[in-house]
Amino acid sequence: MGRFRYYRRPPDGKSADANANVRASGFAMLIAFVLMALFNSGDLRSFTRDLPGNWLTDQLVMYSDQWHELMLALGPAHVRPVIHDLFDDLREMRW
Repeated sequence: MGRFRYYRRPPDGKSADANANVRASGFAMLIAFVLMALFNSGDLRSFTRDLPGNWLTDQLVMYSDQWHELMLALGPAHVRPVIHDLFDDLREMRW
């Protein structure tokens, strides 16, 4: 973590907080990707199947299928549908 605290002087015309903003947004995107991969593996699997077919896509489909099976076995893939159904029920309630 020490290297993330290193402060470099920004080039002329950039804000002094530009480097920190880039780091923070990169960290936020990393967290979002990890959460999506854990709890939304079914849609990740669907996304890879919709990509144009080639050798790389075939590999991605195979790995995403394996990842989804692992997430089903470990349990995180079951959380999203339960929460989604809960919010659907809340939305359909009459007040």
